[in-house]
Amino acid sequence: MRFGVQLGVDTPSEPDGLVALAALVETLPYDSLWIGDHVVIPSQIDQRAHEQGVGGQVRFSDRSAAPTSDLLTTLAFLAAVTQRVRLGTGVLVVPLRDAVVCAKMLGSIDVLSRGRLEVGIGVGWIEDEFRVVGARPFADRGAVTDEYVRTMTALWSDARTFQPPWVPNVEVAMHPKPVQRPRPPIWVGGNGLPALRRVAVLGDGWLPLFQQPAEIARKLGTLAELCERAGRDHEAIQVAAGYRLVWSEDAPVDRSPLDGTPAQMADDIGHLEEAGCDEVHLVLARPGLTVDHLREDLQRFSDEVITHFL
Repeated sequence: MRFGVQLGVDTPSEPDGLVALAALVETLPYDSLWIGDHVVIPSQIDQRAHEQGVGGQVRFSDRSAAPTSDLLTTLAFLAAVTQRVRLGTGVLVVPLRDAVVCAKMLGSIDVLSRGRLEVGIGVGWIEDEFRVVGARPFADRGAVTDEYVRTMTALWSDARTFQPPWVPNVEVAMHPKPVQRPRPPIWVGGNGLPALRRVAVLGDGWLPLFQQPAEIARKLGTLAELCERAGRDHEAIQVAAGYRLVWSEDAPVDRSPLDGTPAQMADDIGHLEEAGCDEVHLVLARPGLTVDHLREDLQRFSDEVITHFL
């Protein structure tokens, strides 16, 4: 079992804090560090959209003033201050950015990190964010995501030139290519059937959020069927499940994975491994978190939970 750390909205974004967190992650037995993605956050978001898009009951619309550094800029910064840990987009909202420019930036990050990039992708869930940045229609975001991922993959390929289908009679080249060949690993975020279909066709891994082990096991059965239809080996697909880390010393009965005592968390991870998970990601995002809080959580989880799996 591998362990990753996912920083999202409400986590510190100042450079000294990021350096300190990255240094701790590299020192402890974590394998990856992932950064969430939002360009802007509307002051009001429909709660139902949040529950469908992310899961949980936290009022995301109360966080419009939370610091959210640019995902790709932050990963480039982290590439310069880390040596071992893999760096992931957790997840990149693909339709918000031009596919060609995004391919250039991601490819550059893979080069700068010496081949440590993990590309987590998602379709997005905040319609107003799409409208503000001038993205293609929100209703088309699934198809646009697939189109953009295929475009990025083509630009990263060994082909000498790329002919954009939307610009006739023009061929372009993009160098340097990513260090990882044929491309950096692509992980698909999402809990529903569309995400599983995308994994089967385009992905190397699946990033479910807040799912019970039984749910993951059931959906992996569906994924196996989808991979067979696509002519792919489902056993080659990696699974990294993400959960909010909540220390609850009273051992609650009605709980989510990684919400409880260290012993309960270790049991959760055992069940997730049995369900088919290869990694568990700690989703560290809640109001009021400081660098000290994060460092304490990461150290304690390492000392009291990860040690059971070393």
